[in-house]
Amino acid sequence: MTTIKVKFRPSTVIDREGTIYFQIIHKRKVRQLLTQYHISPNEWDDNRSMLKTNLKNDRSLFVESIRKRLQWDIERLTKIVHKLE
Repeated sequence: MTTIKVKFRPSTVIDREGTIYFQIIHKRKVRQLLTQYHISPNEWDDNRSMLKTNLKNDRSLFVESIRKRLQWDIERLTKIVHKLE
C-alpha cells in the first residue's frame, strides 16, 4: 500500500517562504518529492494539511491556483501508483 501526503516545510530563514512537498510512503520507505510551490506559513493549514482557502489578501488568487495544481498533482500521483500496483 502506498500513501501520498502533502506536507509543508517552513523556511529556516525568518520572513522567507517555505516549500510544499509530497511525502510518499511505500513498503515502509519514506520518500519526499519536492515541488516548486512556495508559500508563507500563514497560508498553510496544519490541521488539514492543505492551503487555506479563506484568505482575503492580494495573494488569494495565487494560493488558490497552487491549491488546484496540488489537487491535480495528487490525482496524477495516485493514478501512477495504481498503474504500478
